[in-house]
Amino acid sequence: MFYYFITFWGKHRTTNYSLAKILLILSLNAICDIKFKSLIENY
Repeated sequence: MFYYFITFWGKHRTTNYSLAKILLILSLNAICDIKFKSLIENY
């Protein structure tokens, strides 16, 4: 799966930036969601 992702990354240079942005946004959302949930649980 990871190897496929790397080859996909190499082939589609134009979509790399948007794909990276999407992945970054998703990971940031997940991190914020986890922190927010833990904050709510602490109260």
